[in-house]
Amino acid sequence: MDRLKNKKITALGALALSIGTAIGWGSFVVTGSSFLSKAGPLGSIIGIIIGMLIMLVLAYNYHYMMNKYPDSNGGIYTYAKNAFGGDHAFLVAWFLIITYAAILWANVSSFSLFARYIFGSTFQFGFHYSIGGYDVYLGELLLSLFFLLLFAGICLIKRNITSHIQSGLVLIFVALIIAGFIIAFIMHQGGIESYKPDFAPNGNNEFSQIIGVVGMMPWAFIGFESISHSSKDFKFRHKNVFRILLISVVITALIYILICQLSISVFPDEYASWYEYLPNASSLSGLDGIPAFYVIHRYIGVPGLVMFVIALLAIIMTSLIGNMVALSNLINAMSEDSIFPKLFKKVDKYGNPRNTILVITLISAVMLFFGRVLIGWIVDVNTFCGIIVYAYISATAIRQSRRDKNKGKGSLITGIIGLILAVAFAVSIIINDIATNDYLAKESILIFVIWAIIGLVYYSILLKKDQVRLFGHSMVALFGLFVLIIYAIGSWMIKIVSEQSANMTEVTFGIITSTLLLIATQIVFFFVFSIIKKREVALQDKLVIGMATMVEGRDNSTGGHIKRTSDIVRFLVEEMMKDPYLDLNHLFYQSLIKAAPMHDLGKITIDDIVLRKPGKFTPEEYEIMKTHSPEGAKILKQILINVTDKTFEGVAINVAHYHHERWDGKGYPNGLKGEEIPLEARIMAIADVYDALVSKRVYKDEFSFEDAYKIIMDNMGKQFDPGLEKYFARAREKIEAYYLDIKNSANK
Repeated sequence: MDRLKNKKITALGALALSIGTAIGWGSFVVTGSSFLSKAGPLGSIIGIIIGMLIMLVLAYNYHYMMNKYPDSNGGIYTYAKNAFGGDHAFLVAWFLIITYAAILWANVSSFSLFARYIFGSTFQFGFHYSIGGYDVYLGELLLSLFFLLLFAGICLIKRNITSHIQSGLVLIFVALIIAGFIIAFIMHQGGIESYKPDFAPNGNNEFSQIIGVVGMMPWAFIGFESISHSSKDFKFRHKNVFRILLISVVITALIYILICQLSISVFPDEYASWYEYLPNASSLSGLDGIPAFYVIHRYIGVPGLVMFVIALLAIIMTSLIGNMVALSNLINAMSEDSIFPKLFKKVDKYGNPRNTILVITLISAVMLFFGRVLIGWIVDVNTFCGIIVYAYISATAIRQSRRDKNKGKGSLITGIIGLILAVAFAVSIIINDIATNDYLAKESILIFVIWAIIGLVYYSILLKKDQVRLFGHSMVALFGLFVLIIYAIGSWMIKIVSEQSANMTEVTFGIITSTLLLIATQIVFFFVFSIIKKREVALQDKLVIGMATMVEGRDNSTGGHIKRTSDIVRFLVEEMMKDPYLDLNHLFYQSLIKAAPMHDLGKITIDDIVLRKPGKFTPEEYEIMKTHSPEGAKILKQILINVTDKTFEGVAINVAHYHHERWDGKGYPNGLKGEEIPLEARIMAIADVYDALVSKRVYKDEFSFEDAYKIIMDNMGKQFDPGLEKYFARAREKIEAYYLDIKNSANK
């Protein structure tokens, strides 16, 4: 219990946070324009209930992961990072950021929208301009800015106070909506027949109408999981999380169902039925444009209007608080891994990420100036982003349950079910979009593409600066993002080209823009993969050279041998590169220089009794020592198995395997002769022997440069490749100067 003593969020507070974030301004609008118009009352209810059951599966996955990581506010970012690594974590978090931000912007801008319906032109004063056909007025901007700043301030006070405010507001809007439904039920006069037809007479069969509503459930429920971003502040045991999420999802579904039924209770006299009224409601002015408000006002007049205005304000307020808290905590958690600047990592004395909240508020204030049309396009992206998030929470539950083995059987099942459902959601959206060509607006798809490309560019910057190797491990995540972007660009282009009202200029613009987006995507991906490749090569080099250095440390007789032989190889290669008649590319030379330090790696397998022997080997010991060449090749094959630079891989393995072969065929391990021996091994052989000659060993004194040079030259055509004689002769001066510098440095 001591662990819970200083926590701020009670079970009721967590429930209010979950409900408040899931339900927003759209509950009063989308129920009519999307649910009822597409599926009718019965189809909407069935679709919402199915969606509720699906969300309960996902809720269990969240419950499972929150219990595994109770002290993190990173939510899905933390879960994906621990399950699949930083690449997947960044990917899912990037799309969750735009999801929470879009809902936040949509709710704060809805103040001006509802002000038009309820108060007419009262706030339409001052300068105004139009964006996408939507008029933006100074008065409405000031109204939205007022509430934005108000609730940013609420999020900056003590967390327990913020939680109490959230709880109170949720209780208010839930109670008022239930009261409004009861009033409408009592005062309704048409009987059950007036609610007919059960499904929308739009030409689609009942099943497809229900599926259409189910497909919108990721949008409808997104936010119920927001409490995962407040997990470490829970003043209750995490084992109760599922109970809270269950109640939240059920209440959210109930609110949608009640507003659906309420919205068709009565309609303006000029319409014969609800299905004539609702499809046209969005184009109407005043209260007629919001069916639920029209109904309650018609039944009980101004008191009903006041009641629902209060409910609406409470809904928008709770959504603002919930999304601000979730978004700021998510960004704060990501900043702890240096994904965002340290500015976002700091918290105030109440534990609030103050700087993050202030920056979100500033960006949100700027977004208001772009009007609701742009914000609406961004919100439309949320369905797809929500599917990505829900797919990841299910996948992380599967991965974690496998780690937990018998303890995680339940979450393994819900994880698999959740993942299948997420895929089904995605397929449903794609099929609907292909079939109707209007499921997602072309502007929304373009915004999705731009956001994804911005994320990819930002990821490449993080990758380049990544010192702890958080990123660059999963090609699956990057390939998945690539496919997603390519599909979205293609879908956007098809919509542009197939649009009946599009003229040749618009089509040309669409094709050119799509081409530029494809090129930009490919360039960024190429840049990302090049960074990953360089890091991979650098890591492998460090690993192999580190192992080679460790081997050298075990060998009493070869101190500094790795570096010296590598430098001799470099001197020889530099001379060979000057020869225009050698048909060898630059990559081969660079690979050989990099591979040289690895030539004796196989000595790691030799027993210390043999390797560290201070004298000459016995025949038996010599046979053991000779195995270091093939063993070194085996080790390098395992280490370099995934390296993308196959030239380097082949050169490194050959150098380790064959550098003790002789031109006359009397070497080991395979007794290769002449040009049967790879060129890289023949070059390495000269460097290896020369260093052994001019270096002091426990069993011999060092040779003079003159004697060493003579021995090498005398053995050209016997031990060494005679074709390398001229390059060794040309490099002689550099090699001897190099060894003199070493000796002079040692004597100082």
